[in-house]
Amino acid sequence: VVPHDYNKVVPHIYVVRIAGLIDREKLRASLLNLDIHTGVHYQPNHWLEYFNGGKTYILPAVDSIYPELLSLPLHPDLTTQDIRFICDKLLAYIDEQVANGSISSR
Repeated sequence: VVPHDYNKVVPHIYVVRIAGLIDREKLRASLLNLDIHTGVHYQPNHWLEYFNGGKTYILPAVDSIYPELLSLPLHPDLTTQDIRFICDKLLAYIDEQVANGSISSR
């Protein structure tokens, strides 16, 4: 467990990494069908013209991890029941995709 000092940081997104995820948009659509709204935040800086100056940079670790990231719902109105529902549905999706080979194992 990562310690959090909520006097110094205010979490505003909850990002998970699903290692081996092949189709993030398919996962997002599946969760949205269950009324679970997700997001994708913070593209890698080397993809953004402001930071890369028009040059192409290849950062294999970042480029492979970014498509596996997903922001889950995080707001004060979430109940424990809501959180369990989100976790259960996300885990069920992952289990199904692993079983049919749509999430690669590393």
